[in-house]
Amino acid sequence: MIDVIVPFHRESDIKNIKSWNLKMFKEFTFALVHDSSRKLCTGACLELLEVDSNIALVCGRYGAPGIARNAGLKMSNNEWVMFVDGDDSPNFELIKQVHFNAIQRECNVFMGSFKESNANGNFVNVNEIPYVDLPKYIANKPGLWRFAFTRNILDGITFTKHRWGEDQLFLLKVLSRHDVMLHVENVCIYEYKLGDNQVTNEMDSALDLIAVLKEEYALFSGSKYRKFQELYDLFVTRQSITLIRALGFKSPKITIAKTFFSPFSLLRFARKMVFAFTVLSNKVQMNRLNEAKE
Repeated sequence: MIDVIVPFHRESDIKNIKSWNLKMFKEFTFALVHDSSRKLCTGACLELLEVDSNIALVCGRYGAPGIARNAGLKMSNNEWVMFVDGDDSPNFELIKQVHFNAIQRECNVFMGSFKESNANGNFVNVNEIPYVDLPKYIANKPGLWRFAFTRNILDGITFTKHRWGEDQLFLLKVLSRHDVMLHVENVCIYEYKLGDNQVTNEMDSALDLIAVLKEEYALFSGSKYRKFQELYDLFVTRQSITLIRALGFKSPKITIAKTFFSPFSLLRFARKMVFAFTVLSNKVQMNRLNEAKE
């Protein structure tokens, strides 16, 4: 069986989750984790989620998707775990198929492909997996929701409180383990819905990327984590570009408005930027040392 952990906080998420018809999938158990810190769901709306033998509803003031996922992870008892978002659409029938094949191949992580749709539900794109360049593909399309993991491979790994990049850091921690066996199958197990209401559109969330970069650097600073070094390099590059764009360098007027009107905001901004570039320079120096040793 697979434990499916679903953090959510909007009323639209509840309506979407109900459309999944969870009672039909007895091979799964579902932990629906409601983050009440944002107060976007009413009690009456939460009652629409029917609890069943394979469905549990948990409410708490978590404040971040990763902390909500940790709450669901504590409830997990089955051999496999996956994390999906309440505003998307998993295909549980196809997930069962890929799960079966992963077990047959004695793997402890599996990944499927996914498709994208817009806010109106119209099809946009199918993201097939190019087997020849897997690290680059995962770095460019790092959605945690089309992965599943055994509990053993997750031992000691949890999500951080960051609201942007926490899922990528989690994924790096798992894939860097020496005993990971990844099963990859080009089966479309997930529909990711594009929209403007994601947590990652918020300015404070963008600043979390700096803390994530620091933790990623610490994770790969030792020589034992070499298996997915290329994936780490690609993640750092991609996140650094995202950080620069999110902080407003693409729109200088926005940056000025958000920082220079407040001395405290300006100081915080400056400190974070100095630290970010320190991390990146340390990464370059580490690569040079490794090349010299080789």
